Amino acid sequence: MHFVFLCSFFLLFSGMTFGQDLDTLPVFDDLDEALKMPEKVIRLDLSKNKLKEVPDLRLFASLRELNLSRNKLDSLPDWIVELEKLERLSLDRNKLEHFPNAICELTELRILVISRNMITWLPECMGQLKELQMLDAWSNEFFRFPDAMGTLP
Repeated sequence: MHFVFLCSFFLLFSGMTFGQDLDTLPVFDDLDEALKMPEKVIRLDLSKNKLKEVPDLRLFASLRELNLSRNKLDSLPDWIVELEKLERLSLDRNKLEHFPNAICELTELRILVISRNMITWLPECMGQLKELQMLDAWSNEFFRFPDAMGTLP
């Protein structure tokens, strides 16, 4: 049966920390500036840029936080797994309908914000995200939610 999430869905675990040290680091919000020193970019905010596709961010090997909120994205590239240090990923208010299985290879992911999209299902492998502390997935169009999500600590 088709339904729409009307309230927030959070996975909250005991002892949760949101990497407060990460919050003290500078945020780059200009891609051209960030490209001048990719090794120093830990937090990148590309929200509100009307992006229709994710620019190639593989140069940012140290990236731990990526904000792609409020764009026009309808998919994620499979190469996103190459951002292996990523802890926070914000994709809210886009046009995403599904997630690639590749998202499950982001083993350091702690916070995933995917609210206000058109997502109908999440990959079953989401249960492999053992570091995931918060999933904000409200206001989507889920047909199916992975059973494996219930196996997370």
